[in-house]
Amino acid sequence: MRILGIETSCDETGIAIYDDGQGDLPEGILAHQLYSQIAVHADYGGVVPELASRDHVRKTIPLIKAVLKEANLTPSRFRRCGIYGWPRISRCIISWLFNW
Repeated sequence: MRILGIETSCDETGIAIYDDGQGDLPEGILAHQLYSQIAVHADYGGVVPELASRDHVRKTIPLIKAVLKEANLTPSRFRRCGIYGWPRISRCIISWLFNW
């Protein structure tokens, strides 16, 4: 089973495609992308939740598209999508996922 995983719980945005132990990377990962917000929060001495949330909105969909391209897949090739990051994941991302 192929799964698109999305993680946006704090100050990093991680996207990965997993497929039942297949793939060139460890543990069935076909493709992955990670964006860190360290530079965004550096001046504040810690994570600012509102800035983190806004940055997730800007980065999540481009990262999803990059992972799909890296794996040479389209959204229709997935049976499941795992999302972790409530409440920071935006409604626009949820809407995009449900309107594949």
